[in-house]
Amino acid sequence: MDMKTDPTASLQSTEATEKPTLLIVDDSRLMRHTLKKMLNDDFNLVEAVDGEDGWEKLLAEPRIEAVFSDLSMPNLDGYGLLERIRKAAEARINILPFIVITGKEGDDQSLLEEVRKHGANDFVSKPFKTDDIISKTRAFLTRSTETPTETPVEISDESVRLAAEEDARLIAEQAEAQRLAAEAEAQRLAEETARQAAEDEARRIAEQAEAQRLAAEAEAQRLAEETARQAAEEEAQRVAEQAEAQRLAAEAEAQRLAEDAARQAAEEEARLIAEQAEAQRLAAEAEAQRLAEDAARQAAEEEAQRVAEQAEAQRLAAEAEAQRLAEDAARQAAEEDARRIAEQAEAEARRQAAVTEARRQVEEAAQKAAIEPPPFTLLERFGVRVALPFIHISHVVLDIPSDEQYATLRKRLKRK
Repeated sequence: MDMKTDPTASLQSTEATEKPTLLIVDDSRLMRHTLKKMLNDDFNLVEAVDGEDGWEKLLAEPRIEAVFSDLSMPNLDGYGLLERIRKAAEARINILPFIVITGKEGDDQSLLEEVRKHGANDFVSKPFKTDDIISKTRAFLTRSTETPTETPVEISDESVRLAAEEDARLIAEQAEAQRLAAEAEAQRLAEETARQAAEDEARRIAEQAEAQRLAAEAEAQRLAEETARQAAEEEAQRVAEQAEAQRLAAEAEAQRLAEDAARQAAEEEARLIAEQAEAQRLAAEAEAQRLAEDAARQAAEEEAQRVAEQAEAQRLAAEAEAQRLAEDAARQAAEEDARRIAEQAEAEARRQAAVTEARRQVEEAAQKAAIEPPPFTLLERFGVRVALPFIHISHVVLDIPSDEQYATLRKRLKRK
C-alpha cells in the first residue's frame, strides 16, 4: 500500500510520549490564531504566512508530520505548495498528510474528490470545528522513525486493487463519520441556535424590562419633580398670601393708629378750646361783675340795677355761648379751629361793645350824679379785692390793655 494513503502506518509510527508537530500555512493571522487555539493543547504548531514560507519551514523542521494549508495565498498558493511536497525527493516530505483549508460550500464528497485529485489527503471547511480538525489530523498523522533506504518494490495490479478497495472503504468510513459529525454538528448548531435565540429573547425581555424600569423611574422622577414644583408654587403662593395679609393688617393697624392719633388730637383741641372758652367765660363774668358793681355804685340805684341786670344777662348769654362752643368743639373736632377764631373774634367784639356800653353808661351815670364815688364798704372792698386778680388775668389772657375803670377800682380800694 502506498505510504501516502495509508493512515494505519502513519498512526502506528506516531510516538505517544511526544506531541506531534503540525505546519499551519495561511496568510490570515486570524485563521492561524484560530487553528492554534484549537490545536495547541494536542500538537506542536509551526506557522507560515504563505506557500514559500511553508516550504522553507518544511525543509528546516524535520519534526513536521502534517500540513494544514489555505489555497489562496500570495507568492505560492496552496496547490503549488502541495505539488512541491508530492514531487519532493525526500520521502519524509512527499508522504506528509496534507489537509486543505477551504471556505468553499458544497457536498463534502465532491470537495473531498476535488482536493484528492490534486494530491491532498482531506479538507476542513471554515468555520472550523475543533473535534473535526483533531480527528482528521490524528487519522493522517505519520511519524516514521525509520528512513526508507531500499528502492520501492513494484506493486502488482492486485495490490493496487486491494489498496484502492481499502482506500474506498476508508473514504466511505470517513464520509460516514463526516456525515455523523455533520449531523451532530447540525444538532449542536440547532441547539446552539435555540439556546442563542432563547438567550437573545431573554436578553430582549430583560432589555425591555430594563427600559420599562428606566422609563418608570424617569416617570417617577418626573412626577416627583412635578409634585415638588407644585408644592413649591403652593408654598410660594401661601407665603405671598401671608405677606399680603400681613401688609393689609399693617395698613389697617397704621390706619387705626392714624385715626386714634387724629381722634386724640381732636379731643386735645376740643379740650383746649373748652378751657379757653371757660377762661373767657370766667373773664367775662369777672368783667360783668366789675361793671355791674361799678354801675351800681356810680349811678343811681335804678340805673345800676338795670346795668346789673343787663350785665347778668350778658353773663348768662356768655355762659350759654361758651357751653355751646364747648359742645360744638367736642362734636366737630378738626373743623372747629376756624369757627373758634371767628367766635372768639365775635365774642371779643361783643365784649368790647359791652365794655364800651357799660363805660358809656357809667360815664353818663357819673355825669348825672356829678359827685365823686363814695368809698367801698367792707363787703364791697372784699369783693373787689377778690375780683381784681381775675380781671387782671382775663386782660392778660385776652390781651386786653388795662383801662381807667381798673385803675379807678384800685384807687377806690386805697381810699378809707
